[in-house]
Amino acid sequence: MKYLIKMLLLLVCLFTFNGLTAQEYAKARHKKGVAAKEKTVKKDPEVTPVADTAAPATPVDDDFEKLMRLGAKQVGSRKYTDALATFNKAMTYNRQTGRVLTCRGEAFSGNKDYLNAIKDYTEAIELGTTYDGEVYYSRGICRASLEQPDREGACADFKKAKEMGFTVEGRDVIGMYCD
Repeated sequence: MKYLIKMLLLLVCLFTFNGLTAQEYAKARHKKGVAAKEKTVKKDPEVTPVADTAAPATPVDDDFEKLMRLGAKQVGSRKYTDALATFNKAMTYNRQTGRVLTCRGEAFSGNKDYLNAIKDYTEAIELGTTYDGEVYYSRGICRASLEQPDREGACADFKKAKEMGFTVEGRDVIGMYCD
């Protein structure tokens, strides 16, 4: 009986291991680029090109965007001091300053430097961002988290965030901070 149990366990282990590596290699290989080489583009001789008056598009992977992604990753990893340095570098590009200030405010807030976070959020609101409601909410959280909480300022920010359509489900901050 023990011999039969050992054999069953051995077979289960073998089949499990084999199943894990079964799809390691592709079943068929295809030549890459063959279809693209066969297609040719025919130009319509009647169409005349129009001068390009639009601003040139910025590359997706330029240095500014790389810095912004790196900073966001650092904030996600709770490396707030590194994120602050990264966002400070991004500020030198003078692009999307409101977005950079919002992200840097988040890093300051994570570092529990609420006064600098409030300054960055306020400046981001003045410059305009695509997430104004969220910025008001974040500034309200920072005001409520100060050593001497600014309940009136936090209440005003929470109301403004709600007015702009930003709410956090399951969290009634207006009820908590507004009298």
